[in-house]
Amino acid sequence: MLQQRKSRQPLTRGGWTLAALLALGVSLPVAAIGLAPQSSAGADSSVATLDKTATTAAVANRKLGSLQTTLSGHIQDQTGGRIPGATVTVTNQQTQELQTAVTNAPGAFQFANLPAATYELVAELPGFRRVRLPVDLSAGASTILTITMPIGAMSEELHVVCQAPSSSILQMFFPTLSAQEPATPIRIGGSVKPPKKTKDVRPVCPAGRVTGEVVVLLEGRIGVDGFIAEIKPLANSDAVPAAFTESATEAVRQWEFTPTLLNNVPVEVTITVTVVFKGA
Repeated sequence: MLQQRKSRQPLTRGGWTLAALLALGVSLPVAAIGLAPQSSAGADSSVATLDKTATTAAVANRKLGSLQTTLSGHIQDQTGGRIPGATVTVTNQQTQELQTAVTNAPGAFQFANLPAATYELVAELPGFRRVRLPVDLSAGASTILTITMPIGAMSEELHVVCQAPSSSILQMFFPTLSAQEPATPIRIGGSVKPPKKTKDVRPVCPAGRVTGEVVVLLEGRIGVDGFIAEIKPLANSDAVPAAFTESATEAVRQWEFTPTLLNNVPVEVTITVTVVFKGA
């Protein structure tokens, strides 16, 4: 106000236009500077979210891999009696690592701190059939099993030597038979008393010349009374002449045994018989 030389005249239209252009030129760079940090902050936030998600997944995977559980149970025979001394093996189907335990006096077993996974369990004891079954422990829950082991099967083999037919009329109708003693049946362990043969009938060579070997495979059951039940040929019967199969079956059907005892109780037991006919 004290300067007398300053012009007090209002701005002209051209002056207002110039002032507006100057203000616009200053505000645009400032706005750009203000927006840049916000964009950068948003990108950093996205990265942080992804990193957090990846970390969470990694922790979950580590927890899943370290999840452990317990598998236990007991082994029993077909009458419900417990079986001590049986070997139990579990194999991790992902890593193929295995662990082994032996059933105690009450027939119990336990595997502690097993990684959560799927397993194959195998139980075995001489005199009993091997038991194999899958066990799924992937959920991490403790599992208790009751495993029944059936009694093992007997096995017997006969070798029948058929003499070549001679010129004798008698020999043509009644071939000579020579047979070796049967092989010793497999041992039946545990609390089992194996059967003992009390009556033995030998197969008769079919009439005619026998060249090479003819093998007949039979399977049946020794009943609780010691008699053979349901004797029948196995898979190769189609390739064997019917006369040999009939001769072997007729002989084995007449066998008799003392009863098989499991815990002093008579039980049935499977028997497989191999009869080998040989030409002299």
